[in-house]
Amino acid sequence: MSDEHSAEFSSIYGNTVVQTPTLDRLARDGVTFDNAYCASPLCVPARMSFMTGKHVHREEIWDNGVPLRSDAITWAHRLANAGYNTALSGKMHFIGPDQYHGFEEILVRDDTVCAKNIEVDFRWADDVSPRPNSRARFDAAGAGGGTHIDHDRAVTKTCLEYLEQRSAENRAGGDQQPFILCAGYNSPHFPLIVPDDYYSLYHPEAVDLPVAWDQPLEELGPHQQRLKTLFGLEGLTEEQVRRARAAYFGLITWMDHEAGLLVDKLEETGLIDNTVIIYTADHGDMAGTHGLWWKSSFYEQAVHVPLVIKMPGEPDRGSRRSELVSHLDLSATLLEFAEAPYVGAGAPKVSEEDSMDGISLLPILQAQPNDRVAWRDHVISEYYAQGSRNPMRMIRQGNHKLNIYHGETIELFDLVEDPYEMVNLAGYFEQSTRLKELKKIAYEDWNPDEIDTKVRRSQFERWIINNGNRREYLH
Repeated sequence: MSDEHSAEFSSIYGNTVVQTPTLDRLARDGVTFDNAYCASPLCVPARMSFMTGKHVHREEIWDNGVPLRSDAITWAHRLANAGYNTALSGKMHFIGPDQYHGFEEILVRDDTVCAKNIEVDFRWADDVSPRPNSRARFDAAGAGGGTHIDHDRAVTKTCLEYLEQRSAENRAGGDQQPFILCAGYNSPHFPLIVPDDYYSLYHPEAVDLPVAWDQPLEELGPHQQRLKTLFGLEGLTEEQVRRARAAYFGLITWMDHEAGLLVDKLEETGLIDNTVIIYTADHGDMAGTHGLWWKSSFYEQAVHVPLVIKMPGEPDRGSRRSELVSHLDLSATLLEFAEAPYVGAGAPKVSEEDSMDGISLLPILQAQPNDRVAWRDHVISEYYAQGSRNPMRMIRQGNHKLNIYHGETIELFDLVEDPYEMVNLAGYFEQSTRLKELKKIAYEDWNPDEIDTKVRRSQFERWIINNGNRREYLH
């Protein structure tokens, strides 16, 4: 799992500029999902939903300063209970004192690339003002190194050692404990600084400018206007945008290379013969589209993520699937791979509280390339963090995407006719029936007024706990 890698910026999704040879390699032998979405376009909510298989509002992980309860069950707990060794190397962005959440081994901690504080860095009661040092990310973009590069190199090193150890145990014979190893890369997340030989692959002068990179502030919706102000994105020059894009693209290719070393090790040791390989990202990055950067938005660049799954023993499969899938489904899939007990959508439920919201992808993975598989017709993402003012929810169904900014505005886009979401159809009379259909789905299991109360209470309490965000959380 990488961080901030949008599906748009991968050769397996048609990008002719960004080089991702490892993903190409996995796609040739595996299944590529063309419509995979994150549970939330922000690190901690997205990752904790991935770990639990539940929508963001159910575990109440509103933003990057909320800890997951230590008694919240994750797929790592369930796999460990089923007899698996569960190992994490690098980033999963756990908040607070519990840094394991079911993992038995932590090979590399991620303290150097993400905070652990129980805090709130943006309250709905606050005025929006530019965040300190955000603009400096563009000034620093280019060739070089840093703690984020060191972190990712350590992830690769420890994962290679772990796989070598597993291989040695296999050679020694006896009963072999199955394992799941999660390699958490920080790249291509900012800082936009990448080793020189990868930055040089993408000359800023030759890098394409993003769609609507200089879109005027007044043409954006209220939420996007706040994001642009918050991150100090007004007035970026063409040169800054090109250089930042070149560094971002370089980080993607560098991370792809690091992941490729793990695939090489699986082949070298023979572990690849009975190992499932999965690549995805926690969410995407706007990378300048609509004049926005980073995540925190329901635009495709922020919520549409790469997802490739290579099953063992199926060379040259190379199939693509169009079903609308989510990281919530990936959680359920891991459990079904491991034959671990779980309560997922479509499975017998012990209680509504325990049930997961995802559906195992195994029927899709086992289907022939052209087989139709019974599947749900929509996918959901949620957001409650920086830049927002109210609960936000996204519904993608068919060609359409509905974005609800509760109490503020709504957006409706046709992703086939308008892939870069330039024309909001919500006010078009001929779309009124479609709008009503999507809103019915959105509100079916989501009460934004109740959620609003919970979010504001959480923000207030964490502000007090952290003394107005003026001290480090002790752990």
